[in-house]
Amino acid sequence: MLVLYVLAGYAALGTWIAWLVSRRRKDNEVIAALRRQFAHVDAKREAAERAAAVAEEQCLQALQNAELAMEVAGDVRVVGQRVQRLIDCTVGPAAAGTGRHGAPASRDYPAIAGGAGDNPEGRG
Repeated sequence: MLVLYVLAGYAALGTWIAWLVSRRRKDNEVIAALRRQFAHVDAKREAAERAAAVAEEQCLQALQNAELAMEVAGDVRVVGQRVQRLIDCTVGPAAAGTGRHGAPASRDYPAIAGGAGDNPEGRG
């Protein structure tokens, strides 16, 4: 009877050792899969960091270009204002009928650019 108990104990011990070995094998497979997955995630993280660095550089360059464009637009606005003032100074009085060139001819101030019919005295 003692032999049966010993054989049953060895069988139980063998079963338990076999279960531990199979469990260890499964755990090793899971660990290997996790390592592969970690390697893929790490590669994706590095690629994302490189892409973020490139995007940041492009963003800074675009910001510099935008600042330059704003400076140019400001210069264009200033030049446009100066041209408008120049136009107002040269064309404005003539169009408004003021000044010597825009005034109708009279005895005191004869027309400068007018023809012979502009002068009531017939001069010109």
